[in-house]
Amino acid sequence: MNKKLAELKNKFAYLIDKVDGLRAEVKELGLVPESTYLYMQGHHVMDNVVLKLLNPVCTVLRREREEEIKRLAEHEEQYRNELTSYQNSQVDVEIMLKKNMAYKRLYHYEWLREDVHEFLTK
Repeated sequence: MNKKLAELKNKFAYLIDKVDGLRAEVKELGLVPESTYLYMQGHHVMDNVVLKLLNPVCTVLRREREEEIKRLAEHEEQYRNELTSYQNSQVDVEIMLKKNMAYKRLYHYEWLREDVHEFLTK
């Protein structure tokens, strides 16, 4: 990360003062490294972090299960039936995440709701 910062500082040295000004401005608004993710757009986090991590993991897990079905099948017809049943039971990870409402139990969610409510009542 330090290498990338150094590269950016060299390439855009003429913008350092503006960046420092922006840094002070956002810090004044309460944006700190520990809570920066709260200020990102959710779809960017989903597309560029969450799904980039989960899709490869899910792919490996699916392959492992398909191999297990193949290994345990006593004959070709059982293998096809079990595999078809398993594949039909699969749902895209993105769809399942959108259905998941557990995030509402996180303190960050409640914190954000309170901030929005406070903002709207001003």
